[in-house]
Amino acid sequence: MLRFLISSIVIITLFLHNLPMLVRDQAVIWLLDNGAETAQLKAIKVDWFAGRIMIDRLHAEAQGKPSLSVDKLLVDLDFSALGDKKILLSLVEVQGIDSGIREEGPSLWLGPIDLNALSGEEKEKAESEPSGWSFGLTKLTLDDIHWRAEVSGQKHDIVVHTGQLKDFYLWDHEQPVSIDLDGVLNGAPLLLASSSKPLPTEKSSELTIKLNNFPVHSVTALFLPELKASVDLDLKISAKSDLESKATQVKQSGAIRVRDLQFKQDDLAFNQKSLSWQGSVAVALAGNALSNVTSRSSIKIEGLKLNQADQSVATDKLALKADVDVTGQKTVVVKALDLAADNLALQQAGNALSTGKLSVTASELQHFMQKQEGAEQFKLADLQLAVADLLLKQAEKSIAVNQLKLTANASSQDMSHWQVQAPSLKLDKLKLSAADHELVTLASTEINQIALEHTDSITLATIGLKGLKVQGDGGVFSEWQRIDLNNLALENLNNLSIKRIDLKNSATRVHLSEQRKLSDLEWLLAKLNSGADTAEPQEVAKPASSEPFKLRIGDIALKGENTLALVDGGVKPAFKTAFDISTLELSKLDTGSKGETPFLLKAKNKFSTLDAKGSIALFSGDFTGNWDLDIKGLELPQVSPYSLQYTGYYLNSGQLSLTSKGTIKDRTLKGDSDIRLNKLDVEAQNADRSGEFDQKVSMPLGTAIMVLQDNDNNIDLQIPIDGSLDDPQFGYQTVINKLAGKGLKSAALGYLTKALQPFGTLISLGKMVAEAQSKGTFISLQPVYFTPGGSSLSGEATEYMQKIAQMMNERKAMRINICGMAVSADREPVWNTLLLQNQKQEKPLPPEQLEKQLEPALQQLAQDRSDSIKGLLSNQQGINIERLFSCYPKVDLTLKDKPQVALGI
Repeated sequence: MLRFLISSIVIITLFLHNLPMLVRDQAVIWLLDNGAETAQLKAIKVDWFAGRIMIDRLHAEAQGKPSLSVDKLLVDLDFSALGDKKILLSLVEVQGIDSGIREEGPSLWLGPIDLNALSGEEKEKAESEPSGWSFGLTKLTLDDIHWRAEVSGQKHDIVVHTGQLKDFYLWDHEQPVSIDLDGVLNGAPLLLASSSKPLPTEKSSELTIKLNNFPVHSVTALFLPELKASVDLDLKISAKSDLESKATQVKQSGAIRVRDLQFKQDDLAFNQKSLSWQGSVAVALAGNALSNVTSRSSIKIEGLKLNQADQSVATDKLALKADVDVTGQKTVVVKALDLAADNLALQQAGNALSTGKLSVTASELQHFMQKQEGAEQFKLADLQLAVADLLLKQAEKSIAVNQLKLTANASSQDMSHWQVQAPSLKLDKLKLSAADHELVTLASTEINQIALEHTDSITLATIGLKGLKVQGDGGVFSEWQRIDLNNLALENLNNLSIKRIDLKNSATRVHLSEQRKLSDLEWLLAKLNSGADTAEPQEVAKPASSEPFKLRIGDIALKGENTLALVDGGVKPAFKTAFDISTLELSKLDTGSKGETPFLLKAKNKFSTLDAKGSIALFSGDFTGNWDLDIKGLELPQVSPYSLQYTGYYLNSGQLSLTSKGTIKDRTLKGDSDIRLNKLDVEAQNADRSGEFDQKVSMPLGTAIMVLQDNDNNIDLQIPIDGSLDDPQFGYQTVINKLAGKGLKSAALGYLTKALQPFGTLISLGKMVAEAQSKGTFISLQPVYFTPGGSSLSGEATEYMQKIAQMMNERKAMRINICGMAVSADREPVWNTLLLQNQKQEKPLPPEQLEKQLEPALQQLAQDRSDSIKGLLSNQQGINIERLFSCYPKVDLTLKDKPQVALGI
């Protein structure tokens, strides 16, 4: 019995001793039988008492296939735990693995072994009761592991320098399981440390991972071959999950960096030099619903370029910092928002936006959804927006702003009515361009105390504009040093009120074309409309309210130096002048009211001045109001182009002063104008026009001037102003007609009648200017009457001549035509005189010859009458003979008038 026992022990010992060698040999044979061309297994060592198994230097390979190499595999089994039905591996050591898997067609190679060839048809497994055994692992160590995988078109290379797994026990759910790994993943250094409780109902896990320069394309090459990027990770992740309460919490902190991202597919191209995230994120779930998200994060982007079709986004740098709290789907709170971007550029079709530097900060942003449907609240606090080199482009138009700064707060109780408070908005160096032309520039704009109550009410405390410049056709159209608007309020987008507008120091040019169109404005509008969509405009929905837009302005004040340069190409030659407006004041402008708007205007043109005041109902339809106008020292030669067009006369010299007062009622003007013309000298240059004008005056303009000018070469006229604004002829021509008819004509006749009183009752004007021109007389004065056959002046005639002389002394330019006449009443006395003279002759003439002497005698009588008047005026009254013109004596025996001498001017 003892021998049998000893023999059994020896046999068992020999079996246990040789079993590892037998297994080793069978393992080598199996490898060779299943694809390995060479296979080696140095040793399998078993320590039956310690429960240790070690495989030493396993190697198998085949040409064209991955190799399989294991330097060392050590397993320690804790026998003491077997009694409790626990398989406890106290230690597993793996060293020097160099292998991998490769997928080729239907084969899946593990080293030289085709795993798919080993799997046969699956057999149905009978359900069995749980065995009651449990598994545990105290420690797993990995050292010098190199694993390659080529599966589904992807290639991965994993190197583990050192690694370990500790304390995994299926029977102890509360024992934390730790994993540590130091290696390389696809060429990227990897550090991983984990501690978790994966087994209990309330699970938890903590993971620390560091990955440096991981090539993303190594994972995405199969399905996104165009995607290339490198990723760096330095994260700490913790998670808790309770299966009973279905509550999950995940926290992440650390940093993520994506570098050299490139992607191109069809018309999409994406390039990004660097994207980095740093901070912490905490997410809480209740079941499948989001419970809470908390983020304290910073994101930085460098070298971003995104292009898709006609859309693009690009930025050199973008940095975003924010603290975000999300509670369910009800509340979003963002605090300490800080966004900064360098050279941001957005483009879509023909629209583009770009900035140099962009900065957005806000202390708080909230969005809150109440339980009631649609009840949303929004709040934005302490918004600070700063933009440098802002450029907006649309087709051929662009707006450039050198600096933009905005501070604001906003809130809404239900997302349909907004409240916005913006303490200030500042813009520096704004420029509007179109079709490669700079149209409008603005040195600075400052808007203060902006308040919005949705669209119901928009108010602004002040708007200040500096350095406004508007370009025109080939130069500056209008420029303003400063414009200030105070207390603006817009209600319901339909009612705008402005308390006051102040304008200071400006220069504007008004260039009118031959068609009297404002060429600068037409050029500006043409540039603004360049590149506009020519498609038929869609019908714009009409607002619900049919009320017209209303504008109210309390006061408008223009002060300082304000130049208005006027060029009117509608007359030849073109009219050119410049005004300096020192004061312009308007008040009570209201498009919704029929009230009057008071105005005050002060301006000068070189040495002339203009002062006007009054009031007018601009929006009443009948322009009710009054005016008081005073013009002094206006040089008339500069308005010669208008005079030439409307009168045919060129104004060689002269100066105008005008005082006018009047009223407008029921669209009818009524008033008076006092005009003084100093040293007026005219010259007819358009025969047709001057003839028409002379016809209205019934004398040449030069004659009227000669009559009206006093010894100081002044003319004073009082011309009534009356007319209807509805008269189609109202305008320049109406003024000319008043000047000719009620002005010059009435003034000339009035002066002559008054100067020659009581001898001015028979003064008359030539019926036709052409007829008067042929006679050399345009104004016929009262004739000088003589006794039949006589040429001596009566006492009354002498008194009349004194009046004529006095008038001529007052009007140094006046000249008189003196035309002696013999009429039928002179025939008898002259014939009787001839008969007496003939009787005294030694040899009297026969009657038929004496008859021939009658005509010359009558002509002589007419000449004597003319000479008597001319002599009295020149010799006795001192009138220069050069101002007295005698006519050829006229004999008209058919004329039944009194014998006379006709006087004409």
